[in-house]
Amino acid sequence: MKTLFTIFGLAIVASGVYSQSIRDEKRINKTIPVTVSDGFTVKISNIDGDVEVYATDKNEVLVDLKITVKADNQSDLDKGMRELSLKERLDGKMLKLGMEAPFIVERWRDGELVGMQIEDCPDYGYRYDFKVGVPRSASLKASTVNDGDVLIGGIEGVIRANNVNGSIEIEEAMEVKVASTVNGDVTVTYSQNPTRNGYFHSINGDIILKMQPNLNASVYSKSMNGELFSSYNFEYLKPVVVKSEKSSRRGTVYKINEKTGIRIGSGGPEIKIETLNGNMYLKMK
Repeated sequence: MKTLFTIFGLAIVASGVYSQSIRDEKRINKTIPVTVSDGFTVKISNIDGDVEVYATDKNEVLVDLKITVKADNQSDLDKGMRELSLKERLDGKMLKLGMEAPFIVERWRDGELVGMQIEDCPDYGYRYDFKVGVPRSASLKASTVNDGDVLIGGIEGVIRANNVNGSIEIEEAMEVKVASTVNGDVTVTYSQNPTRNGYFHSINGDIILKMQPNLNASVYSKSMNGELFSSYNFEYLKPVVVKSEKSSRRGTVYKINEKTGIRIGSGGPEIKIETLNGNMYLKMK
């Protein structure tokens, strides 16, 4: 039986549950020269395992990848060790890193990669653990899905981080556009206060944002079973009514949401924080 689900624009089909009794692993180390210009981005897409990114002062991307294969027999184990590798592609100003495997099918639209689909799930299990050195000024897109965390440190470009079953931890950030997971905490520490809007989300986990003194921001929070705690003085913002409309066979449906939040300092970029089962913290470093 196959299950289709879509995450971060990736359509993934998973099937089969294995109780592998033997395992092996291999490491891939690679240095990829890059030209770091305005808008250059490194994108790391993982499915099972950690994604750890650290900043360097070099014009190259340093990849240290550990691939672990598990199987019920030596034949399937050897097959997994042969088939699995690192995929890399440089498209203009974006370097893409991910899984190279025969059962992963890429979906393209108008020349752009819009998703990956796993077909004919193999008779072995696998795990990819990425540790990647990225030029400090580059932007970053990092994601994983199962049994792994996203750990990022020292990147000065715009960061987008996504996870499903694991946490997100970002240290010494300057601009975080998105940090979102389903089951796990989201922790972001800023080296300077943000100047752009940011979105922080978890279903089952706390969201902790650590910022510098003299923060100026407009913060909008939402939680069903949690609260917002702030180390900063703030004022409540006047509610903003947001109207949206949607057409259906029965006519046009109008939905009105009341958007409320707090202003810290003189206000500024919008910081949106959402969780279902967890608290939200604004902490001063």
